[in-house]
Amino acid sequence: MNLLMELGLQLMSLQEQSKPFLYISKLFKTYYSRATIFLPSDLDKREFAFQPLGKDTYVRHLSFRSEQEVRRYLVENTPANAFYSSALFLFPHLKDMEQKVWLGSELLFDIDADALPGCEGTIKNVCLDCGFSYPGIKECPRCGSKNIVEAESISQECLSKAANQTIKLIDVLKRDFGFTQITVTFTGNRGFHVRVTCDRECMKLSSDERREIASYIKGLGLDLNLLNIPRGGRRERSRYIPHPADGGWRGRIGWEAYSKYKLDVNKRYTINDLILMGIEFNVDELVKETTIYIDEKVTMDIHRLVRIPGSLHGKTGLPSIVLSPENLSSFQLSCDISPFKGKTTIIPLVDLSDITIFDKSIDLKKNEKTTIEHCYAIFLLLRGLARLP
Repeated sequence: MNLLMELGLQLMSLQEQSKPFLYISKLFKTYYSRATIFLPSDLDKREFAFQPLGKDTYVRHLSFRSEQEVRRYLVENTPANAFYSSALFLFPHLKDMEQKVWLGSELLFDIDADALPGCEGTIKNVCLDCGFSYPGIKECPRCGSKNIVEAESISQECLSKAANQTIKLIDVLKRDFGFTQITVTFTGNRGFHVRVTCDRECMKLSSDERREIASYIKGLGLDLNLLNIPRGGRRERSRYIPHPADGGWRGRIGWEAYSKYKLDVNKRYTINDLILMGIEFNVDELVKETTIYIDEKVTMDIHRLVRIPGSLHGKTGLPSIVLSPENLSSFQLSCDISPFKGKTTIIPLVDLSDITIFDKSIDLKKNEKTTIEHCYAIFLLLRGLARLP
């Protein structure tokens, strides 16, 4: 093969690889020209960052003065992911963090469904080189390739667990900390972000102070003896179990106990009372069920980037959606929340057997043209699992 032919084939290959991103870019452009995006009132003090489609790098240290400027950037550049800083800066456009002059940061919490007990390593991954697939693999056991991508979305069961965790978190933030300005968003992928807008003192909390908040919420170093909670031994049977009206962790365990055992909140119960009712008081199990699995690294990070609510997620094509606490428990991962309707034709690059994308189980054959709903096609194109004809 001569050099010209080889260069020609390489060019064709690059053009083939770029087709999905050109196609998706047009879809994203249309979306951003009319979508509602939610920006803070002090956006001129935020750093903005964007990840271009098909790239692992980020364009950072950008600043804007208005929503119109942000929208113009989104329409003209159609990034895969769009963020602004949780921190406020005097000079957000400067690259050096010290020169930016930090003014404070919102309090952030992140709950990922795939980090919850029973949900770790459940998403099916696929090797793009040989097609081998199995949940949780990082390196292909068949061919040794590390060209591995997630072929599925998070399951509805695990996302519902994350939603329940988020509901518990909101309750703790309100009851134990007195926060009232709380915003919840579905990330567009597999979890939820909780953002607390608080006063100047709260905004100035250091990383260590934020770590203490995260540790309290997660129950790290929790000492039940200090909380005066009985474990159920013979000598403790006359002692009262925690009640929902109690403060702090006692109240949290009380809520879990009264809910689980269907107890009357107008009464207090001893261990003996529960024994007579045929109930076994297992405080360790209650603590486990009360624990909230937040990512403490996110809470500690005073320079954390926040996904712009209303923006699209570059791994799924779904928008980040602002949710009310009342809607969390019924939130469903489906094509209904995708802004992209209709169908399109794709060609899978590997065999995809019994994979779940949002609310649908899909079986696709390698190199076999398939016409499917837009939302599923975009998911596969973004992951590099399919190409356009």
